[in-house]
Amino acid sequence: MSLRHALLGALADRPRTGYALLKHFEQSLAYAWPASHSQIYPELARLVRDGLIEQADTPQRVFEAPASRFVASFMGDADFLPARVHNALLTCEIGVVSTVPGWADANVDVDVVLRPHEVALAPDPDSTSRVVAVEYHGAFVLHTVQLASGRTLRSWQTHSVRYPVGAPVAVSVVAGLAPTLLVDDRAVTEPPRP
Repeated sequence: MSLRHALLGALADRPRTGYALLKHFEQSLAYAWPASHSQIYPELARLVRDGLIEQADTPQRVFEAPASRFVASFMGDADFLPARVHNALLTCEIGVVSTVPGWADANVDVDVVLRPHEVALAPDPDSTSRVVAVEYHGAFVLHTVQLASGRTLRSWQTHSVRYPVGAPVAVSVVAGLAPTLLVDDRAVTEPPRP
């Protein structure tokens, strides 16, 4: 087996930094494969160059600014809603999501990445959005909400906030969110050029 295959196998298990890969080799593969820092990092660079790794960065950066729909899903729970950026305002079926600096003249269809901790819920008897599932996870409760379109979003709430299945809720995003925008499943930070 080549180092390339060993690295891809370790990364398929879960996201890891170069340092974590080095420790993984030292702790579990050293008896069969003594890979060093000077071997791992150049091979990671080749894997990125060859398109076998979609994004190489710190775990925080990859989670908060994923390069693609695949990376966003791989790095944790993520839901995707069709949206539009028009005159620097990002809107979708839940309403205004955020402003998008630098997109003042844009009129672009995108998908917005929303993670459950970014989705806020509030009781609203007039809402067409309904809670369709509730999962208790100790300190937090995961609510799945079906929107008017039939799409679903997930929302983490503290354990003391539990909306019953069937409850109508208003859905929004937490204040200060700078969401990832996707065009053709790739993240974009500026309006696509025509």
